[in-house]
Amino acid sequence: MINLLKAVLSLFRSTLNLIESAFIAFYVGSSFNSLALMVVLFVTFMGSLFLNAVIPFVLGWAFLAFVAVYLNIDQPLITALVVALIAGGIRYLISRIRFRS
Repeated sequence: MINLLKAVLSLFRSTLNLIESAFIAFYVGSSFNSLALMVVLFVTFMGSLFLNAVIPFVLGWAFLAFVAVYLNIDQPLITALVVALIAGGIRYLISRIRFRS
């Protein structure tokens, strides 16, 4: 029973990157009303995961926060940049804790 639980948790952990990249691509693409942007972002995230597992998601969450604050909430550019830096930094810290050896 414990081995089954470990297998299910490892399956969830391996699909977490796929779910996260799909969410970022969907949100950013729907903000611009562009299906092509969704597909390009998703393929870019999946391709860049082979090179580095941290940088694509840090940039993705920073871009997602920028789009959410600047386009959807209509805040000034400096506020959107600060929120993007904070979101990217938080995602970087989460990845450093998660991938710690």
